[in-house]
Amino acid sequence: MGSQVDVGAWWDALLAPGASQTWWLTWAFDSTHYVHFDASPMSDNSIIQVTEQWAERNIYGGVTRFATVKNRGSVPALFRWRCIQAPNKW
Repeated sequence: MGSQVDVGAWWDALLAPGASQTWWLTWAFDSTHYVHFDASPMSDNSIIQVTEQWAERNIYGGVTRFATVKNRGSVPALFRWRCIQAPNKW
């Protein structure tokens, strides 16, 4: 990967009102890459928040990134996970 930032939109998910869920993704990049998960609501009345993110190195040298998302609204929320990746945070 060069100095560009890559953004990948992956899967859509539906979350009940007030519910939280933790998602994860494993990839082969090293820990020097900056990766951030984002949850984008797909309707105007959805209130979605990523409440925490963390990463763990697995035994094969890859990294697993975890993110917990919460539906802060009063209706089921349809949202799309996105992953933002860059060579470093800056």
